[in-house]
Amino acid sequence: MSKKLFPIIMSNKKGGIMNNEAEIIANKTINNSTNTTSKYTCKTTDKRTNKRTDKPTIKPIAKNLKKTSRQTSKSRNYDANKYSTTKDIAQETKIILENYDNKNQHIDISKNLPTLLDTTHLPGPLCMKKLSKFGAFERLSIRSGFAHSTAKSIEGRCKILKKLIPRDSAACMFTASWIWLGGTIPNILDIISGSHYRVVPHDHPLRVFRRKLLKREQKVIKDLRITSPARTICDIALTPSKNIYDEIRKKDTIFNLIQEYGTSFKECEKIINSNPHFPGAQKAKDWLKNVIEQEDIFYEY
Repeated sequence: MSKKLFPIIMSNKKGGIMNNEAEIIANKTINNSTNTTSKYTCKTTDKRTNKRTDKPTIKPIAKNLKKTSRQTSKSRNYDANKYSTTKDIAQETKIILENYDNKNQHIDISKNLPTLLDTTHLPGPLCMKKLSKFGAFERLSIRSGFAHSTAKSIEGRCKILKKLIPRDSAACMFTASWIWLGGTIPNILDIISGSHYRVVPHDHPLRVFRRKLLKREQKVIKDLRITSPARTICDIALTPSKNIYDEIRKKDTIFNLIQEYGTSFKECEKIINSNPHFPGAQKAKDWLKNVIEQEDIFYEY
């Protein structure tokens, strides 16, 4: 309602003329209604037209917005620093998989990567499963593993095993044979130690043997102690077989170690005879002789 019409309407009431007081009150109400927005408006200049315009602003909300913007910027920087390597690895693996055509060829994903990989380095378990199908990734558990190219050499396998077994322990038996021969990592990690461990590193339980280990019967590679090929054969012979499959596995491992490193059964017998207090020493020698007769292997006297 405009200022001009308001006094005319009031003057028609009871045929009288509107007083000055009524006119002043009416003008005040109109002015108050127009000034209510002035508390929450500020003058700003439009960059396009260079004209000053009134825009509503609320100070407490603006302060909260500044705080939240600072917090989000900090969290974004933290997330970017945390997952920058993950994005790089994901991009590298994507490029590798896109350029991969031959399934018989192994993919090398060990470039600029740690020894053991988990979900913080790769996008997730599905990516690990896909890479393992291509032969580029060896899985230790559902969410961890290592690159196939890392396990190609003895030094690489020692790096992997060093992350799994505890300190002051030596790899023996089938774990040592995996280092010397390669192949698939055993599900149970065999170690020689004087301590008892309940830890299951990456879903691989530890089997501890308390056996005497001399310096000449072990090797140190990448700060990891491993039994020599001859001592590995002796440890396998000293351990009784649980079933037929375990017996076949023991024989195959021993024959592969002999062919690869030229170890003789005579050398193994010397190690057993130098440690007569080994539990099952006589049974181990009889088992070795039985293997010689069955497989017709040349025996050096």
